[in-house]
Amino acid sequence: MPSAQSLSRARSLIKQAVVKDSEGKLGLAVTLYCEALEHFLPALEYEDDPSTVEALKEKIKQYIERAEILKAAVKEKRPFLREKPHKLLDEMQKKYVAVKAALIKAQNADKLESRGEYDRALECYQAALELLLPMIEGTSNREERLLLKSERGAVEMGSYIAPSTQAVP
Repeated sequence: MPSAQSLSRARSLIKQAVVKDSEGKLGLAVTLYCEALEHFLPALEYEDDPSTVEALKEKIKQYIERAEILKAAVKEKRPFLREKPHKLLDEMQKKYVAVKAALIKAQNADKLESRGEYDRALECYQAALELLLPMIEGTSNREERLLLKSERGAVEMGSYIAPSTQAVP
């Protein structure tokens, strides 16, 4: 909801994102940039001065671009498990149909997102999460649980960024 606090909160989150970015904590920086964007957009609606609105739009565009750069760097630096499956993941896909389905949905979401089809990508990411979350809660094997949590994190990052990249007018 637009309010006077929207801009203040957005600026606070951007400061945190810049710190994490400079510390090399890229995944966290991406998350903070995206959270900030959720506050910047309502701030645009609250703002009356056209020159301030234009300045905010330009800043928002820069933050989105930085988040995209960091997102790409995170993918390069730490490839997601679904991109480089290993033995345990292969075994889990054979053992659990839901894991295989979730990974396929996540891969499809990645492809859709790279083509700019953010609404469809978000649907796929959410479907993958719906399949992974019960699996995480239901498994007692520590290695499987950690692997599933890692996949969940990758999917959550994608689902968080996909809608943020289309929000700037």
